[in-house]
Amino acid sequence: AATYEKLIEVLKSLREQGAAERIERICKQGQKPPVQPPLPPDTSNGTFKNIPHNQPNVFWELQKLRPLDGTGFTIAILDTGINVYHSDFKGKIKAVRSFVGQDSANVIDSDGHGTSCAGIAAGGEQMCNGLHWSGVAPGVKIVVCKVAHSKIFEYKLVIEALQFLLDQLQHDESYVDVVSLSFGSKESNDDVKQLIKQLKGLGVIIVCAAGNHGCTADINFPARMMGDVLCIGAHDKLGNRSPFSPKGRELAFLAPGEHIWAPSYQDVFSLTYVADGTSFAAPAVAGLICLILQHLKEIDPTLYKKARDVEMMTKILKSLSSDMFDAEKGYGLLNPLKMLIIPPENVVQNPNI
Repeated sequence: AATYEKLIEVLKSLREQGAAERIERICKQGQKPPVQPPLPPDTSNGTFKNIPHNQPNVFWELQKLRPLDGTGFTIAILDTGINVYHSDFKGKIKAVRSFVGQDSANVIDSDGHGTSCAGIAAGGEQMCNGLHWSGVAPGVKIVVCKVAHSKIFEYKLVIEALQFLLDQLQHDESYVDVVSLSFGSKESNDDVKQLIKQLKGLGVIIVCAAGNHGCTADINFPARMMGDVLCIGAHDKLGNRSPFSPKGRELAFLAPGEHIWAPSYQDVFSLTYVADGTSFAAPAVAGLICLILQHLKEIDPTLYKKARDVEMMTKILKSLSSDMFDAEKGYGLLNPLKMLIIPPENVVQNPNI
């Protein structure tokens, strides 16, 4: 914490010394299309396609309509680590654990993938070059589990991380509520299967990226563990399925996976324009789930307990989706604004959903 505060002081000092132009250049790094402010949400058709660039900004609009930000809930991000010094994560990191190397506290992200995923799910609000940006659930806490240096991972480290979460839950049942997994493989792993099933049994909802190998490839493991995890594909800013997003009966929903902005892993203030992928769709849905859980907990604790189950959460998300099921898009795009018009008791109790 002291190191973080020192970095903030140094950067503020640079601003005061006439370095504002340099900071502005940092803030613009990585941008591809020109930034346009988000459009106001259309509550009659509030899908992600209403937002022209960083589609998860629709959740910022939702937060203004109803004060839902995921407060009281925790997402575990198993990835390449995190930029712990970025201002978007100040006060949000509940715990860190590295399973890479000898230093269990070293979760420094030298790749950027994990920082992007954490920011999409839970980054704090900021302005950068006129863009009003926020993660999906800026009030949640993050448990950072570093399981890779780069986008290449080993099951051995994933197993250690999942076991770590299970061990923590034995001592604190509220340690984590949602797990976001933005990696996968063609090959399955029995130990990972067993650990995911155990986490599911404890009321943890696991969200997985479907993969980036296109419509001719199978959905990755563990995303294809239908009934145990939520498998998320990607769509573009117009709501079309992304060409890299795979098809399959295991696919549950699509979420934004193109033209995404996220906190930079290289400095402490700026946003960066990240590569496309279902990796960035999965944490958006993880954040949405925390908003749903917060909403249900506030209005009816009984419904909230029922919703801490992947099958029931799938039903709830189906009520926010755009389509009937098909193997290309699952149940389609998610419309978070429907939470404002669909009574949750109808969602949970209606056997036809």
